[in-house]
Amino acid sequence: MAVSLKQIAAQTNVSIATVSKVLSGREDVSDKTRQRILKVAKDMNYRPNLLVRGMQTGKTNTIGVMVPVGSDAFFSSIVAGIHQHLQDENYVPILLWASRTPDHKWTTKTELELIHQLVDRRVDGLIIRPIEDAASDDYLHEIHDHRLPLVAVDRALPNSHRADFVGTDDYCGGQMAAEHLLELGHRHILHLAGPDFASTARHRREGFESVIRQCPDVTYDMCMDKTFTGNVQLMHDYFANHPMPTAIFAANDFMAARLYNVLHQHQVRVGPDVSVIGFSNLDFAQYMQPPLTTLLQHPLEIGNKAAQLVLNRINTTAQQTSDYEPVQIRLKPELITRDSTQPPMCGK
Repeated sequence: MAVSLKQIAAQTNVSIATVSKVLSGREDVSDKTRQRILKVAKDMNYRPNLLVRGMQTGKTNTIGVMVPVGSDAFFSSIVAGIHQHLQDENYVPILLWASRTPDHKWTTKTELELIHQLVDRRVDGLIIRPIEDAASDDYLHEIHDHRLPLVAVDRALPNSHRADFVGTDDYCGGQMAAEHLLELGHRHILHLAGPDFASTARHRREGFESVIRQCPDVTYDMCMDKTFTGNVQLMHDYFANHPMPTAIFAANDFMAARLYNVLHQHQVRVGPDVSVIGFSNLDFAQYMQPPLTTLLQHPLEIGNKAAQLVLNRINTTAQQTSDYEPVQIRLKPELITRDSTQPPMCGK
């Protein structure tokens, strides 16, 4: 049976109001009385009713987190970083995520329905990885109406949402991939790109092409995969109708893994015949044959910094909030070179 404030008051010979002040963290009680109340509360195994406290203070010490942890280790690591920092600051994450089939149908509830669920539970702020970049003002109006701090991870929201953002510097990563292949001597290069509606894929392509365009002796082509997971048929069709390049930049490691299989079916060796570079450094990349050269992202740090930002916003005053300019943090990836990228063979 739950211990009540009345029972603690009876044991300490003080008023219920005084017990309430101490247990809610107020300081207008003498230290001697405070310590006596806290000791009795501990001895009686008192646990506060956080729902009631939330109604009294307007704060629940919960953060809504919408990141698709079921998809891959990258997002799981982002959530781990968020969880770590929130726990350190005595906040509790409430985790939900939306997902869609390849034909863009929601598998369960829509992203908007999940946002409503979190708002209804009076979370103090939200950290989300948007399904799409171009969210309309109407889409997130409820977050704005409740003046909830909002931080996007991995994919930034439009400026109109005034949301903070933490993610990877995908543009820089694309540049690094191009520079690596050019330094190896490749001059016939294909980019297996992700869809333009995903800012991560778009920025990687733009960064990659910004470097390639500076080299007039490069034969360059781009093949866009709108699934962002590796459309095998698209790859087969491309290689059936185009000369084989000497190097391919895949927009992420999932696409690179499927590309390996397609190249094998075309009797093309990854490394000696065609260099392949991915993006993410997912767990399986080092175990591919040959091990995949890729760009290492920093998901744990992304999650940690996102949690810091949302708590910073929660703790700003109303005046500070009105003057607040959204923060964007883009972490530079790191090139991990492995055996999948090699200088082109003579005559290629």
